[in-house]
Formats: sequence, structure tokens, C-alpha cells
Amino acid sequence: MKIIDGAFYSMLRHWLASKHNNPWAEDLYWGEDEEGNSTVKSFRFIIGMRDISSTQEQTDATLTFREVADRWPEYNITTFMPLWLFTDQFTIIVPNTVQNIIIALACMVLIAFLLIPQPMCAFWVALACGSIDFGVVGYMTLWGDAISMITIIMSIGFSVDYSAHITYGYVVSKEALPRDKVRDALSALGWPLCQGAISTIIAVAVLADVPAYMIVTFFKTVLLAISIGLLHGLVFLPVLLSMFVRGCCFMDVSPPSPNVEEKVCFPRFHNNER
Repeated sequence: MKIIDGAFYSMLRHWLASKHNNPWAEDLYWGEDEEGNSTVKSFRFIIGMRDISSTQEQTDATLTFREVADRWPEYNITTFMPLWLFTDQFTIIVPNTVQNIIIALACMVLIAFLLIPQPMCAFWVALACGSIDFGVVGYMTLWGDAISMITIIMSIGFSVDYSAHITYGYVVSKEALPRDKVRDALSALGWPLCQGAISTIIAVAVLADVPAYMIVTFFKTVLLAISIGLLHGLVFLPVLLSMFVRGCCFMDVSPPSPNVEEKVCFPRFHNNER
């Protein structure tokens, strides 16, 4: 909106020259029109906000301000706050994270097919990894942590460990019945997986009390990924393998005959074999 009344600008300068109103002068940008008259080219006004402590509330505030400004494009309204630099990142975290998760899971499926050359078993490993990641995302959303999605990709590395180990133990088991295969895999790998999970949680537990948001978020993500991954590896995945993978999953892994050096190093085990 253009004001051409010279008296208005004269009174405005007089008003801004007073001691009490002088701080408002920083909110006006002066220029000249086509005729060389001094005019106000643009101005700013400050709006206070409250109850925007969470990242979701900050993102909603950013989008709301911009939506209101877009209603009057003829005024060329621009909204700005230093916080906008971070909220703009929050808005693109979700699509970027989904894209990265899909790529990471695709790589996991490829690796699972290479290391466990049984299509059904590799499929269930990939499905377990996806389920673990969905669980981590769900709990982090419940905690109101939007920025923590940056660390979701890291959780895929933790989630595949437990599923891949149990599935491989199921594949190489010499037992005939699925129930016996599950028992064989859990008896051989169950306790080592628990030890690995507990030791990892203890190692990162010291980060829970660090006064830094990203470090605490990292601890939350690792804790959820390991807990949910261990639950899938020891409970859900063995049940699914025993129900849906019957008789098609067998990998002949015959150990080589022990040489003389092995018999000398481990005589007790070879004596038991006799």
C-alpha cells in the first residue's frame, strides 16, 4: 500500500524523532519514489509467540505464519525468525527419512539374499527389519521427537543383527521339524544375542544424562532399536519362521574334518566325539 501524503511522512519523522518513539525507527526502511520524495518502502512488526516448545509446535507456527502471509501476495509479506532455519529442516526430515529407509532396506534385502540364499528366509529378515524401524519411529513420535528421525537410518544397522543371526541359525540347523530348528537356533544364539544387546545398552546408557538434545536422542534411538530388535529376533521371527518356512530352508554347512592341529589344541572335545 503506497502513501503519497507528504504531511503523513513529515509527522511520522517528527514522531520517530522523539525519545520514546525512536526505537521504532529501526523497523522502517526509507527510500524515494519516482518523484524523489522520501517514502517508507517497507516496514516490519514483531509478533510474540508462546507454547512452542516442541518441534512440532514450532513447525506448525512456521507453516501458519507463511500461510497467512500468502493470503495477501500484493503486500509482499515475508515472515522471519532465526528458528525458521531449523523448522525448515523439520519439514523435509520425513520425506528424506522415508527415502533413506527404503534405500537402506533394499540394501539389507540384497545382502540377506547373498548371505542367506533362501528367498523366504531373506524375505522375513527384511520384513523384521522394517517392523523394527516402524516400531522405533512410532515410539519416537510418541515421545514427540521429530529431529530424532535423522538417527533412524542408524537403527537399521542394529535391527538387522538379531534377525539375521537367528535366521541363519534356523537355516543351517540339521533338525527336520521347524519347531526343532527354532529350538536349535535359539539354544545356540539366544544367549549371545542377549549379551550383545545388554552390553550395547550399558555402553550407551552414560549418554542418557548428557545435557545435549541430540546425544539424548541418539541414546533413545539406540535403546529402542536394540530392545525392539531383540524382541523380534527372539520372539516374533522364530514364530514366523516356524509357521511359514517349512522344509524349504536348508543350507548344508558340513564342517571340515578336524586336522592334527585342532586335535592337539582341543583334545577334550575330540575325545568326547569318540
